[in-house]
Amino acid sequence: MMFLTAFFTSLFPALLRPGLPVRAPVHALRAFAALCLTLSLTPAAALPGVALSEEEIQYPMEAGDTLIGLAGRALTDPLAWPQVQKLNGVADPYRIPVGTVLRIPVRLLDPQPLEARIEDVTGQATLDGVAAQTGMAVRAGAQLSTGEQGRVSLRLPDESLIVVPARSTLQVASLRRFRGLSGLDVQMQLARGRVESQVNPRRGPSARYRIETPTAVIGVRGTTFRTALEARSGDSTAEVLAGTVAVAQVSSGASLAVKEGFGVRVGEGETPVARPLLGAPPVEGLPVLFETPVFRIPLPAMEGATAWRAQIAPADGTPIRLDLETREAAISVSDLADGDYLLYLRAVDELGIEGRDATHAFRLKARPEPPFPSRPEEKARLTEGTVSFVWSEPVGMTHYRLQVATNPGFETLLVDTQQDTPRFETALTPGEYYWRLSSIRGEADQGPWSAVSRFVVRPQAKLAAAPEFADGLLRFRWAAQPGQQAEYQLASDPAFRSLDAQGRTADESIELPSPPAGEYWLRLRIIDADGFTGPWSEPQKFSVPLDPNWWLPFTLPLVLILL
Repeated sequence: MMFLTAFFTSLFPALLRPGLPVRAPVHALRAFAALCLTLSLTPAAALPGVALSEEEIQYPMEAGDTLIGLAGRALTDPLAWPQVQKLNGVADPYRIPVGTVLRIPVRLLDPQPLEARIEDVTGQATLDGVAAQTGMAVRAGAQLSTGEQGRVSLRLPDESLIVVPARSTLQVASLRRFRGLSGLDVQMQLARGRVESQVNPRRGPSARYRIETPTAVIGVRGTTFRTALEARSGDSTAEVLAGTVAVAQVSSGASLAVKEGFGVRVGEGETPVARPLLGAPPVEGLPVLFETPVFRIPLPAMEGATAWRAQIAPADGTPIRLDLETREAAISVSDLADGDYLLYLRAVDELGIEGRDATHAFRLKARPEPPFPSRPEEKARLTEGTVSFVWSEPVGMTHYRLQVATNPGFETLLVDTQQDTPRFETALTPGEYYWRLSSIRGEADQGPWSAVSRFVVRPQAKLAAAPEFADGLLRFRWAAQPGQQAEYQLASDPAFRSLDAQGRTADESIELPSPPAGEYWLRLRIIDADGFTGPWSEPQKFSVPLDPNWWLPFTLPLVLILL
């Protein structure tokens, strides 16, 4: 109660001072929110040294401590100890019981600026408008911003890790310790996007770690948690993965201790209420191998999920390379090198609170990229005999592997060969076939298979038997399938320059008036039901014999003459 009286005694004169900046009440309320935040997290007596606000710390007196000695080693002005004595109602500055908690205004302490280091940078990221690079020093006042797929990892002096994911802006408002006191004093201001914190346990009277947004103040002593600022509404969210986080609303000062496995959304004028995080999504059925440079990962169905947060990182432990949020049923991925990866997937509920991660391992083997099949084209119809396979030549490839099978799963291989040139020929009988290709770089680095192409080999159009002659008719037959037609040509020369007969029929045989005796050539071609016309068959040569009764017409005139 004494502290609250002192707080409001100092607050209201400031609020009533003429010419007060508009933001001053906001800063004062934020300080009050931070106070409520810490008080709600744990009583001062339970955790000595916990900081009550941005303006004060608590110091538990140890054996051998005196107020004047403490002032000499910790205050900027050692002669300012009477202010601490008055604030705490200390009767004898030389005799203060061990364990007594003294409130010390931060303004009296001697700050020692510290610096953090950028540990990793991915994609587009800036430090104070300059491209961020690994190893850069980050001091109080610095601002880190990330682009669409940018990401920055920041290592604090106490080895705590702060990660600024894609599309985020974070300012380091305070990064210091106080002379003569243990503990790191850190204050971050999240202006856009998200921040992920892995904070080591805070030890010492000046140990504080706070993240501020326009609507919330989040304070911890040691935990793993995530904080986000929604761009449209300005609401803040916090998700606690380990430990406990104290969350206070800036405008009202309402505070809440959020434990591990819970999250909270803080809006303007709303009382924050914690809710359980959504569990890890079921990822057991997701693909484990992708073989194209651009691929899609399907997302599982999950009750309560309205969106997804997906992050992809190399399996060797290096930082995340892809970070996105989606409401779609799958995510599209590109620009990853071949290798082993981990997908971290979490569901997002209707309040925008992100749940626990599920981890899914997969491999990308998309290179060397396969050649483009050229011939036979997809769904090509060929005539039995020699089939030519032709494909493109990717730069830098030394070998190609070709497979031809009678089924799309390639369980029954007819051809499995390596070629140094982009061409191969083989004889195939009628049937349905499938073929695919892969590139081989060097001696043994075979890339993924191309898309499977299907083609059909049809029987060569040909006569089923030799032409027949009877009763002045020429008859010939061929084999056809339902729905097919046959086109025929009959000529007395092998080049078919002069046709004696031609036509088209849906039957599998034809009868023509027998031509005069002599040599003739006949050819056929099959026309499918969809109009596709096959090639002409090889010309078939046959002879029309002389009619054995050819002389009969001449006998009547001869008889008449003889009579």
